[in-house]
Amino acid sequence: MRLIDGSFNCEGRLEVKIFGQWGTVCSANWGYNEARVVCRQLGCLPSEEDSHFIQPTFFGPGSSTIWFQSVSCSGNEKALGDCITEPWNPGVCDHSADVGVICAGEPEELRLVGGTNDCEGRVEVKHRGEWGTVCGNDWDTRDAAVVCRQLGCNSSLIKATTFAGGSGKIWLSHLQCTGKETSLWECKHGMWGLHYCNHGQDVGVICQGADENVRLIGGDNECEGRVEVKHQETWGTVCGRQWGAKEASVVCRQLGCNTSNEYFSTKATFFGAGSGKIWLSNVKCTGDEPSLAWCMHNTWGIEKCDHTEDVGVICTGEPEELRLVGGDNECEGRVEVKHRGVWGAVCDHNWNQKAASVVCRQLGCNNTTEGHMKAQAAFFGQSSRNISLSQVKCTGEEAVLWECQHQMWGLSNCLHRADVGVICKGEGFSKRAYMAWGMSVLHCALASLELAHAFRPSRSFTMSMTL
Repeated sequence: MRLIDGSFNCEGRLEVKIFGQWGTVCSANWGYNEARVVCRQLGCLPSEEDSHFIQPTFFGPGSSTIWFQSVSCSGNEKALGDCITEPWNPGVCDHSADVGVICAGEPEELRLVGGTNDCEGRVEVKHRGEWGTVCGNDWDTRDAAVVCRQLGCNSSLIKATTFAGGSGKIWLSHLQCTGKETSLWECKHGMWGLHYCNHGQDVGVICQGADENVRLIGGDNECEGRVEVKHQETWGTVCGRQWGAKEASVVCRQLGCNTSNEYFSTKATFFGAGSGKIWLSNVKCTGDEPSLAWCMHNTWGIEKCDHTEDVGVICTGEPEELRLVGGDNECEGRVEVKHRGVWGAVCDHNWNQKAASVVCRQLGCNNTTEGHMKAQAAFFGQSSRNISLSQVKCTGEEAVLWECQHQMWGLSNCLHRADVGVICKGEGFSKRAYMAWGMSVLHCALASLELAHAFRPSRSFTMSMTL
């Protein structure tokens, strides 16, 4: 067995001699275990290096017989002949798939660069004495888990992110880890140094324990205000593009504020415009992250926003509540929500049946979306309380009303004549009469919910009376 056309005797295209003739090995199913056996048999360092996904002609194609179609080793064999081999089938591979191996001359090393501590940053590996980066192609949280565990950082709840902008070699690409490997180079990957990436694709990780400080500025207390994050010892703001309730929930949980928290379309400078750096933009959270830094986002400090888009958050001090007021039962009436301990009405601007269905489902009034309706504005009377919500836009899938998109709590240009009401579909035929005096005329109206539809309140008769 030999390695040829490499830069030294421990790297090159693999060739084996059978019946006095040298031939190559097809790279199908070739991996770390097989390369390890080759390196050990040749007397090269046996356990630090391998070759995977060899590109055509990297060490040049062979020209003689292809002896093996595939080789399968456990990694503990003393010689390649002890592994399971399959004879070459001409229809399976040709010399463009000849396998190559690099046996390392010194152990690899791993580090994270550009973060605020040793457990976050751009992933860099040292190979053959030279540091280089890792391309983010095919990178996922299983790859990140291996990095964090190898460095002694907490390996749970890891989120891959980018700290692009490295220099020098790009050593690894197309990492495919199971998440159980003890070192990054045990994962399947492309040939060392062979890639189609640039340094804008350098991958980074944030391991649990890497703490980006977060604060809320400009509010009435520490649980509301403009979101600011501390990175590289400098405070900066967060751009509000694509921001929503999931991102706000992460901030509030990280700050130890009530996890029933919201952010809803704060107007520009609602908590005042920030200054200096805008650290984060295009933040996307699942809502389960323990820290804002673990959410997906653009590279730190790279954004196309200005401070008129600085995001703000209000974390509620107690859970919101919902009720229907003024109806004949608990499943119809004027919609009211309790926010920060105070009940308030909801404006009907942009309100529709999807929003009504969310209300009815939340209150346990028939879980189907069929037949829930918005009553005529102020049909259940005008509230004497503040208007808590307006511009409510629901998809119909939300579990609670305040998960829908809406304006900032308490921010409204509505009057109480626009107080929204809801009639949830129930069993049978529900009626409600509404009467209003006007001069010497009593106007009567009747609203009904029958099966899956309802008719709007209207003057059904007019009777003149002498007072």
